Amino acid sequence: MSLEEKIALFKPQLERMPGIAVIHQIENYHPIFMTKNGLELFGLSLEELVAIGENYFEEFFNQDFTAEFFEKLIPLLKEENKDETFTLFHQVFFPNKDKCEWFVASVRIFHSVDGVPTHTLSISFPIDDVERIPDKAEKLLAETKFARQHFNQFMKLSAREKEVLKLIAEGKTPRDISDLLNISIDTVNSHKKAIKQKLKISSFYDISLYAHAFDLV
Repeated sequence: MSLEEKIALFKPQLERMPGIAVIHQIENYHPIFMTKNGLELFGLSLEELVAIGENYFEEFFNQDFTAEFFEKLIPLLKEENKDETFTLFHQVFFPNKDKCEWFVASVRIFHSVDGVPTHTLSISFPIDDVERIPDKAEKLLAETKFARQHFNQFMKLSAREKEVLKLIAEGKTPRDISDLLNISIDTVNSHKKAIKQKLKISSFYDISLYAHAFDLV
């Protein structure tokens, strides 16, 4: 059975799903099918969507999401586990709308009979109507972007300096840190100075940004 025949077979079930279903071809990663509810939001026919091809993500999606998406997808393409899925938040820009909208999507990779990954199926659900989730997703996106932009600076810190940064972000005083790590207050202050120099920061707010972005707190 060809892919087109399989899509035709399952299309009625996909159209009945509450979310937006999209099938992407792995090669040159582009959409080849989207349910009617998604096409209506984009104001496109399926033929017009397919014609957009590889520019689909660039044209309609927040690029910070796109980077995170492929960071999750590419390693899974190399794994033998064919039941693997992943879920993430993303922002979509629809034509004729004043702002982008938040969605949460679950993605599944499908393979040929030879075990080669060929397509993905994603199911996306809007979350703007769920209290507080968009704000949390915005925060997560900002932290992910910050971590990507400041990764090299953060990696300049030693393991001990990361410990000290974590404790400072938790509101610990130099005396607290001294007692917890069994080091002198002078050593704590030396670590604080080194942290600020390496990260080129000067405030507690900056320290908190690093701690949250790199999952220290």
